[in-house]
Amino acid sequence: MSIINYGGLFETAAVRHLKDNFDENLDSIKLQQAFIEYHAKDIDFDHYYKISPVIVAGIDSLPEDQRDAQYSYIYLNTMEKCAKAIAKGGYEYAEKTYKNAFGILEEKYGKPQIARNIAGALKFRASKQKKED
Repeated sequence: MSIINYGGLFETAAVRHLKDNFDENLDSIKLQQAFIEYHAKDIDFDHYYKISPVIVAGIDSLPEDQRDAQYSYIYLNTMEKCAKAIAKGGYEYAEKTYKNAFGILEEKYGKPQIARNIAGALKFRASKQKKED
């Protein structure tokens, strides 16, 4: 299974951080794919894949330098640390780290992005109703 096809937050961070050097065959990427497929038991993947695009939209709304820095931070401080732990059999550490990082990013970028999306939808609806009146 291709990591690019997953469409999640951490996968996006890897692609955005590594840019032209991204390779699905990197050991860190392969380790994490195996971890996700065989060891991650307590991660709610339905929630992860529903909310990841919202968090990515929130990060993408940042100025370019801050956006790039955030993706690099996620990659280096979550994905790389987890890959090292997974390589040593530290599956529990990796799972906790992923869950904690995702929760923090959901609060920081996901919830505000949802609020902006709702506000935008309400403004659109209100302007559409005024035109109909």
